[in-house]
Amino acid sequence: LVLMAIPMAATMSKLLVDSQRETGVFRAIGARNRNVVSIYGFYALQMVVASFVLALILGELICAWLTSRYADDLELAAADYASTVVNVSFVQFNVVQMATIFGGLLAGALLGVTIPLLRALRRDPIKALRDE
Repeated sequence: LVLMAIPMAATMSKLLVDSQRETGVFRAIGARNRNVVSIYGFYALQMVVASFVLALILGELICAWLTSRYADDLELAAADYASTVVNVSFVQFNVVQMATIFGGLLAGALLGVTIPLLRALRRDPIKALRDE
């Protein structure tokens, strides 16, 4: 979670600093804190889903390449030590593991977005508009 939370906090801090004028405008026209939280929470969710899907696709492609490249050699090496036929494959998809990984990414994102978002919500909207 820490490995996920630190880059998420840095990314969200940068996003919130860059868009503090927009956040100030939202709050100045009457948006509540929960509205601002939902906007930036949705940004964090988009980043989690995009990074998960990209990592899943790249991971499966790399595993498929490793299987095509090294499976035959590993099967021959394993056949020397075992009396049964051994099939080697690096490509395996376990839904429970993927759900656990996604849940961890989501928890890390929530942990990482909390501090920058609280800091942005405590800032006076008028000051945010004036400072930029």
